[in-house]
Amino acid sequence: MAELTVNRRQANPVEREALTEFRQGHIDTSQELRDQAGWEHHHADRNEALDAMAAAVLADIDIYGPEAVAALAVTHTDCEAIADRIRADLVSQGVIAGLVLEGPGWASVRSYQTGDRIVLHAHAELQDGRHLTNGTVATITEVTPTGLTVRDSAGAAAVLPARFVAERGADGRPRVSHAWGRTIDGIQGGTWAQVHLLATPALDRSRGYVGQSRSIAPTHTWNTTSPRADDGDHGGRVGGEGYSTPAEVIAAALARAQPKTFAAVDDPYRIDADLRAERRAHRDHLAHRPPDVSDHIDAADKVIAGRQQTLADLEDQVRYWQDQQDANAGLRGITPGRREKHHTAARYIENLGPSLQQAHHHLTAAITKRDALVAQQADREVFDRDNHWRVERLDQLQNQLDRHWTDAVIQAARDGHPTAYGTQLLYVARRDLAKEINDGQAVADSGPPVDVDAIRDLQMLDRAIPEAAQHQNVVRVAAQARPAPGRSAHASHQHVAKTGASRGPTVGT
Repeated sequence: MAELTVNRRQANPVEREALTEFRQGHIDTSQELRDQAGWEHHHADRNEALDAMAAAVLADIDIYGPEAVAALAVTHTDCEAIADRIRADLVSQGVIAGLVLEGPGWASVRSYQTGDRIVLHAHAELQDGRHLTNGTVATITEVTPTGLTVRDSAGAAAVLPARFVAERGADGRPRVSHAWGRTIDGIQGGTWAQVHLLATPALDRSRGYVGQSRSIAPTHTWNTTSPRADDGDHGGRVGGEGYSTPAEVIAAALARAQPKTFAAVDDPYRIDADLRAERRAHRDHLAHRPPDVSDHIDAADKVIAGRQQTLADLEDQVRYWQDQQDANAGLRGITPGRREKHHTAARYIENLGPSLQQAHHHLTAAITKRDALVAQQADREVFDRDNHWRVERLDQLQNQLDRHWTDAVIQAARDGHPTAYGTQLLYVARRDLAKEINDGQAVADSGPPVDVDAIRDLQMLDRAIPEAAQHQNVVRVAAQARPAPGRSAHASHQHVAKTGASRGPTVGT
């Protein structure tokens, strides 16, 4: 069993004792020691826990500085919730300010400004030839429409292009996120002056220990019973059923070993199922794409134009009769004829009032309807922008599926079992490999040389197909030779004799 011999983190002897109990599997004892020391904070409501944790993190940032304080959680979704609360306070103080550059998040769109701290989830190739590696944490010193100027922990400056920030990686993950909240899986090996841990039922023993052992000062843990749905960014399970208090829920979660499952990584049927399941998930998500209402917007524009014209015509009429009324008012209306014209104009103005009011109402309704349509179309554009990676991923998945069984059959043939996955897949693999080689030969003059190994694999499959066909025929004849229910063995033997095939028992398998 591994034993901790040198501890360069925990400065508090009680916390060291609590972690020793934790390593020995005495979770309840460890939690009691921490609880008695005042490092365990219990909140039945998740939002209350997040608010209290964020306030404590902000207080410690004032003491230690942002680089020396870590706020940890299991899921990226919880990290974003923590970051949102910390950022809201820092924005109100003016610590974070200026131009905003947006990028995708795990649960919501993220906004980056000067003063923000970020963490990279992908390698970034810079224009000056340098690169920032996955996991780099940096502080934004300037935001421009072309990108983020950042300073890493060593003080080196770099510029992240806006496109790098605004797009997702090929796997759908954001390339950048806020470093105000960090996942436990993403910080192993790190040390901070002060650490705060959001403890939810998604914790397990491994993550709980990592989360409580990254700090020099005692780690403060913020316990909540509110379950969080697994957002796909970790391997944990949500637990805690049957427990009433936050302390009981988190103790039960910490007592649970990290789930281990046997993965038959070489099982082509499992790989096929995984690829198809992922493809189905992406298709289901894209099926909820907001509708295209551009035609409706065009129609709404025409309605608005018509109603604007109607309103303008009515207003022209009102102005005309207003002029008539004014021209025959006062002393100018001294004659009976002028007085009549004055009264007539007044009646027309009065009669036009409701029509004018109705025209205003209809125009306002048409504009409101168009605004709603524009918002719908904007939702579609945002959806397309945030989910373009899914379209690309579907193409990748299709290519993987197309190639997957060919690779599986080739490997099985190399191992001496060309029909391991059935004769039909052997034929398909041979056909697809031949097409791949022919396509390669068609561009061989201007492209890379023909893959010699692929040609050898094709020759191997060519040799395997006649044997597979013969084997399939023998198996079919043997199956015909088996007595059917209620059929005598004598009749079956006569059938075999008529076909000229060997008897079933003599067929090798």
